[in-house]
Amino acid sequence: MKRRRTPQPIKNGEIGEIPPSVTFWLDHLRIERGLAENTLSAYRRDLVDLARHCKAGDLSFPEKVTRKDLQDYLKTLSEQGISAHSRQRKLVALRGFFKFLVRENRIGENPTDLILLPRKDRRLPHTLSLEQVEAVIEAAGDPERSGKTPLRDRAVVELLYSTGMRVSELCGLRPRDLFLGEGFLRCLGKGSKERIVPVGDRATLALQKYQDKERPMVPAGDDRVFLSIRGLPLNRRSVYEILRRSALHAGIGHRVHPHMLRHSYATHLLANDAELFAIQELLGHSSVSSTEIYTHVERKKLLDTHGRFHPRP
Repeated sequence: MKRRRTPQPIKNGEIGEIPPSVTFWLDHLRIERGLAENTLSAYRRDLVDLARHCKAGDLSFPEKVTRKDLQDYLKTLSEQGISAHSRQRKLVALRGFFKFLVRENRIGENPTDLILLPRKDRRLPHTLSLEQVEAVIEAAGDPERSGKTPLRDRAVVELLYSTGMRVSELCGLRPRDLFLGEGFLRCLGKGSKERIVPVGDRATLALQKYQDKERPMVPAGDDRVFLSIRGLPLNRRSVYEILRRSALHAGIGHRVHPHMLRHSYATHLLANDAELFAIQELLGHSSVSSTEIYTHVERKKLLDTHGRFHPRP
């Protein structure tokens, strides 16, 4: 009898060979359910990571995978320091994958049955104060610090904070999605869900300056709103770099990323008495439970204030 080797921890890295069963499932999700490419990429990474884990243990994937194998895999991820949130997401992908294989009669049983989702710590989102947001915006638009595209970089930061868009939604914007005269834009969110988002006057002005003065100077290689100096669509990494550099110049001593502006947008709206369900719609959350995290941010601020200033805290 062949002895199975003990699987070694699998670290996240470049995606290797994709098993045919995984490709089959992803094609189904793309064609039949119209899932967003970012979601499909995440699912692909999760399944390939499991396949590599199984290969390290001489386990045939996906036919011979059992509930015990998946429990061991999740335990390995935990020992590697993978967060409960990431393990939850991976298990969601595995559940959908194996459920699909059962329905297609490719395996007899779903090994994810009876496996509970890892308990996720509810971490409060990191936000910026209004003063910090304004400092980052000013730094992004400073010609002496922002390189060759200060108008573009300022418009990027202004728009992220003014609309609460995800970075992928901002990078996907096309000129036909802008209705600046009416004060709103259209963006495509998760699951290809379209929503209408108001745009503030300052963001509108910053975007118009960029479109009038900088964008015509680059080759029109694509019809995206935001382009690189070579005319290519601005990508997520570039937006992260704009925020990193601007926060550094603004004197903010911690990492600032695009989603932090989204968190700040929602938190500041709530602090100014916006209704939770309105914020949910503006953010494009499918459930208000995702938006409720911002109420915890406000409660924490109240507790901090009480602890600092009450004579007998």
